[in-house]
This record gives sequence, C-alpha cells and structure tokens, in this order.
Amino acid sequence: MCLQEVLGLSDEAVVQGLFQEDFKSQLQRLNDGTYSTRLPWKSGHAPLLSNKELTLRRLQSTTQKLERMQKLEEYHTVMEQQLEERILELVP
Repeated sequence: MCLQEVLGLSDEAVVQGLFQEDFKSQLQRLNDGTYSTRLPWKSGHAPLLSNKELTLRRLQSTTQKLERMQKLEEYHTVMEQQLEERILELVP
C-alpha cells in the first residue's frame, strides 16, 4: 500500500480540513458583531499580479452597457442603498 503523499498527491479532504482550520484560527469577532478573517492564500504562492487595468476596462464596459439599457441610475440607487445598509463598503 502506498500513501498518496509519497506520489506527490494529497487527500482533498485532508487539504480542505487544513484550510478550514487555518480559516477558523484567523477568525475574529469585531466589536460591532461582524466577523473578520484574512483570505486563505496558499503558503509559498508567488504574489499575484495586479488586475487593475482589466478591472477598470470591465467597469467601463459595464457602465456603458447600463447606460445603453437606461439602467445606470437604477444601478446607482441600489448601490447607494447597499452602502447605507452596510452590505457594501467603500475601499481605498
């Protein structure tokens, strides 16, 4: 019998359990009752590249589509409501 780890394979349930434990160990309840944790990055992973340019192009495309559909103001209203309800938050 050969363990999967010897072959460079890992048991998905074991890996998933490790990620869950890491997530739980980082989980904090804040004073306002919400929870905070860091994102579950793989250890030793190379830094991710910036996707700012792609994101800005998608924003521009979505804005143009909403304008063509005459839904931009409605979309804006929904976003404002979600900001007020703290569903969304502004980020720098």
